Amino acid sequence: MRNWSPDYNWEKDHVTSDALLKFVSKLDDEQARALREGLDEPTLTLFDLLTKEELTPAEIKQIKQVAVDLYARLRDELARICDWEQKQATRDQVKQTMFDFLYSDATGLPESYSEDEITMKSNLVFATSSRSNNTARRWRRADHCQRRRTGVA
Repeated sequence: MRNWSPDYNWEKDHVTSDALLKFVSKLDDEQARALREGLDEPTLTLFDLLTKEELTPAEIKQIKQVAVDLYARLRDELARICDWEQKQATRDQVKQTMFDFLYSDATGLPESYSEDEITMKSNLVFATSSRSNNTARRWRRADHCQRRRTGVA
């Protein structure tokens, strides 16, 4: 039987602690905040857009879940629609999808939000989604669209 020593895992724990400290020190403020909130950066952006003053802890928790679910829905929805920003009808459809999601009793914002607030929040999310399509994402999306048009997986 081995004798237990308090120094047995010291080096392993020390290396792990050092690695964790280095990782945390490299995080910028938003990354650190996302980590504290338990969200990734895109979801934290949505969370920030969806919050308002004077929320209860339960409402904050609900909005975090709404942000996570909305991000997943938008990611999937926008990935399957090629060049969604190009046509007004498609932009309107995406905008309506956002509003319906946020207004829904099952998936949406807390009851303390008025219809006007939900409209404003869905407009903010839509505007942010439109602006955040940088060149690299457009290239990936264009490649995905081209593969869908030609039938190549």
